[in-house]
Amino acid sequence: MEQTMTVKSISEVRTETKLIANRLSKLTHDEVVTYDELASICGVNKISERFRGWLASARRMTERDHHGIWLEAVHSVGIKRLPPSSQPESLATKCVRMSKQAGRTLRRSANIEYESLSDQEKVFVNTTRTILHVMKQAGTKKVQKNLLSAVQNSGAELPMAKALEHFQK
Repeated sequence: MEQTMTVKSISEVRTETKLIANRLSKLTHDEVVTYDELASICGVNKISERFRGWLASARRMTERDHHGIWLEAVHSVGIKRLPPSSQPESLATKCVRMSKQAGRTLRRSANIEYESLSDQEKVFVNTTRTILHVMKQAGTKKVQKNLLSAVQNSGAELPMAKALEHFQK
């Protein structure tokens, strides 16, 4: 099952995206810029689809281009720059969310009409489910505890093969 995707390349970043990224790059630690302020920079309504797209691009661009900037959405308020002391907790929260999403996706995948798939499609589904199992397992407290201990002992990030050994303990 070969899936092809048409990717539309963007020749140049939109001015609105650059304006938002410029404002985000100037945030200090714990500073929040409201969605209203960001939308007013572009002259659009904060609930418009265009604004949401520009904001998402600007967030990615800012974090990519400015080392140390970690941005988080503050529900219904705006975007906040996290200080270094809050970044590990945010990272851990995202890991747990991914693990939970992997579990939900695994449960949904049980609805796939497996019998009607070609052999190649079955391989693709099984491969994807295997990856989802790993992601789901990585979020369990037991695995996280084992990995924490192994990382503390090694003093650095573990290579994938070493990390996977701790899934079985």
